[in-house]
Amino acid sequence: MATQRNDDLEVTELVEGLARAGRAAQRVLARKTDAEKSAALKLAAGALRDSADDILAANARDMAAGEANGLTGALLDRLRLDSGRLEAMAAAVDAVADLPDPVGDVIDTATRPNGLVLSRVRVPIGLIGIIYESRPHAQGRGVGGKFEPGDPCGAGQGARSGRNSGGCGAASAYAGP
Repeated sequence: MATQRNDDLEVTELVEGLARAGRAAQRVLARKTDAEKSAALKLAAGALRDSADDILAANARDMAAGEANGLTGALLDRLRLDSGRLEAMAAAVDAVADLPDPVGDVIDTATRPNGLVLSRVRVPIGLIGIIYESRPHAQGRGVGGKFEPGDPCGAGQGARSGRNSGGCGAASAYAGP
């Protein structure tokens, strides 16, 4: 019988905890208005901007660790955050906040011969999980893009972006229920 590594157990527990929290958040998000969700996203974008110095300092530590561990230039570029990339993250969250909430949009209607009216209506698709490696800027785009239609989103980063993604995650938490 194969034994599961301790790291695998920790990851499993983490993912299960995030999934439970996401499911609870989904029920809360379902009751939020478009204006409330947009306001939360605007707060998240503002938190990214307000936390820029801390996030960039953490990224500098991640970059130094990556260089010390022999990451290639391409991987270091993926890991690198600068003020422009961080602002692009915040702007992406702001842009999502400015979009209309798609939930409830009727996208197709058909009437059956017996008079029954069938409609296709946009609904949240549910809990979204995103795992990325060495792309700390992906978190803002991923979380923001799923939050607006009411889909809670858990984002996990790889080991290389552990310091700065924590800051991005903390800023993104403003978008939580």
